[in-house]
Amino acid sequence: MLKTNPDLQASRRARIGLGIALIAGGLAVIALALGWIVSPPGYMQAPRWVVGAAGAVFMLGGLLMLIPDDGKSTRGAFFGALMTSLFALVGSWVAFWPGERRFGGAVVGAMGSMKTSVGEYVGRTAFGIGAIILIALAAWVWRRWWGLLRRRDSQ
Repeated sequence: MLKTNPDLQASRRARIGLGIALIAGGLAVIALALGWIVSPPGYMQAPRWVVGAAGAVFMLGGLLMLIPDDGKSTRGAFFGALMTSLFALVGSWVAFWPGERRFGGAVVGAMGSMKTSVGEYVGRTAFGIGAIILIALAAWVWRRWWGLLRRRDSQ
């Protein structure tokens, strides 16, 4: 089990505030994916299920901020495994599902900002590497959850 430095942990109030903000943001994205929040045609560049999965990642992250966890909680491990799996699913869609993808962003510095763009191959490769790492991490977290569950049931 990993030991954490209590001096480096976020205060309870900060965790609650961040957790609520993440849950609210995630639920808003899920509502957008479900069509409960109207968006202009072509606004979403991904299928609604991918948008909903991305929203669920934030919502579950917020929920994990609110759950007290000593590292032995089956509930925390379950939500962590689910969050990691959904995160891997979103990255896998970007990297491996068919269809055109556009990758870009902005670099902001003291002299102003500059828009950037990378090719589809580079973007998909980066997301693919991230997705593979997340799939492996999700498998590890699911295995950890299963071990905690079995340990709890045997006591």
